[in-house]
Amino acid sequence: MTRMMQRTILCLGLLGLLAACRNEDDSPRPKAITSYPEGIFVLNRGNDDVANGTVSFYQRECQQVVTNIYLKANLSPQLGNDLRDLVFIGNEAFVLSNRSNRLTIVNADDFSFLDSIEGLANPQHLLVVNPNKIYVSQWGANGLTGSIEIVDVPSRSIVGSIRTPGGPGRMIAQGPAVFVANSGGFAPDSLLSKIDATSDRFLKTIEVGVNPVDLVEDNEGGIWTLCGGVLVNFQDPSSPDNTPGRLVRVSNDRAELAFPLTAGARNLVINRAGDQLYFVNNNWTYEHGIRQTSLSLVPFLDVSFNAYAVDPTTGFLLAANALDFSRRGEIVRFDLNRASPIDTFAAGIVPTAFAFQ
Repeated sequence: MTRMMQRTILCLGLLGLLAACRNEDDSPRPKAITSYPEGIFVLNRGNDDVANGTVSFYQRECQQVVTNIYLKANLSPQLGNDLRDLVFIGNEAFVLSNRSNRLTIVNADDFSFLDSIEGLANPQHLLVVNPNKIYVSQWGANGLTGSIEIVDVPSRSIVGSIRTPGGPGRMIAQGPAVFVANSGGFAPDSLLSKIDATSDRFLKTIEVGVNPVDLVEDNEGGIWTLCGGVLVNFQDPSSPDNTPGRLVRVSNDRAELAFPLTAGARNLVINRAGDQLYFVNNNWTYEHGIRQTSLSLVPFLDVSFNAYAVDPTTGFLLAANALDFSRRGEIVRFDLNRASPIDTFAAGIVPTAFAFQ
């Protein structure tokens, strides 16, 4: 392809992008966004004990933010209290509310209400097993009775339950197997659960470290979990009063590698290539190659945020800043190749998770 052809294609792409972002009357005002077919969704948890959780939408091309997209499509502003997770199946989106114990189903295009599933008990996270089945991890009403609730998507109902150790949270699928991080709930635990997602059968547990909270898979098939330990002395993560955390790689159903972290470590994500991990340790952000034999001593970023994700379209690191946890937060986008911020866009109150279309 000649340089002239490359320039022509680039120019046509830019013209198409400008047209998509422009109003029909060619005014400089950005085009109003009323549907959400492609972009970044930010789940904003909201304040404690107040049903003010929201979902924000960010359109990459126009760099526009639409706040509280549920309110724009529905008469009721309340999506739930303490929003935790958001997944998509076809033309539907499923939003999990912890304190409302509810899974709300909306139209993925405009977020108009379709249905809801009640009867959950302290739910934490979602995993799409297949187009007809969703797993919901929950701590139980007492915060100790762990289970995975099986949601049948077509019938909009809970059709089964899989008992697990206490505090099941994040889940990750690897073939027919699902791994679940068991943090213990209101009591510490140190296990991953393995479930056969075909038969919905509990298989085994794997010892990893105290309070496993995050799970990612690398490009060699290893499952990494970040164990946060127990943070008692919040002023000093290295205090002997705390239980240290660990970064663990699981392969063949056993912990084959483990790296010590300070208590309170969190926010494990992996890049698009599946070979670089990013996480918060000692209140800084670190990078770790999956084949490194020791942890880096120099932080990747000398700051930390309350939630991370990697944008599957751009590869940028998305960092959620809750600010003072009472007013609207913000999202900072970082270029992982340069460890530098690209831009910032507004979010809702306590941004805590991301989803993508």
